[in-house]
Amino acid sequence: MQLAVFVIVLATVICGMLGEEGTYKSQPRVMSAMVRDLKYLGAIANSTADPFLDVENEIGRYETEMDLAGIKKIASMFKDTLFKYKNELCLGPVRTQLELCKRAIVVQLKVLLQFKVLYMAITRSEHMKHVFNSHLGPFFNQQIFTDDSVRTSIPEHIERFIGVM
Repeated sequence: MQLAVFVIVLATVICGMLGEEGTYKSQPRVMSAMVRDLKYLGAIANSTADPFLDVENEIGRYETEMDLAGIKKIASMFKDTLFKYKNELCLGPVRTQLELCKRAIVVQLKVLLQFKVLYMAITRSEHMKHVFNSHLGPFFNQQIFTDDSVRTSIPEHIERFIGVM
């Protein structure tokens, strides 16, 4: 609907007022046909239709299908990636003053935070919240930027966390 309104406004600017029949009479036939089509589109457009309904339904489907097995898979993928790039992606003893390393660490922290939010939404258990915080909670602070040993221990902590899930 918003697209149709935008196109109508654009046609109005180009052709003049849509109500004035004489405004576009001097234009080629193509322009007249476009204005006619726009009027027709405006008449049949449903203002109550939700253009994102299918997307919202798909999101809802995946929200109900996600379970602890999916969480374990996500955690394993993250752990494997961290192990793979342990020294290359600013995890190990490298210069964290480099802008690239700062961005890489921020991304790691974002992924951990997204994982935490997803995990908490699925488990909804105080015990599991405690398990998560005991294994991965220490990484949600400034030490991840300054202490190499904190960054290099993330994959091992994720592996232990997966073991107790």
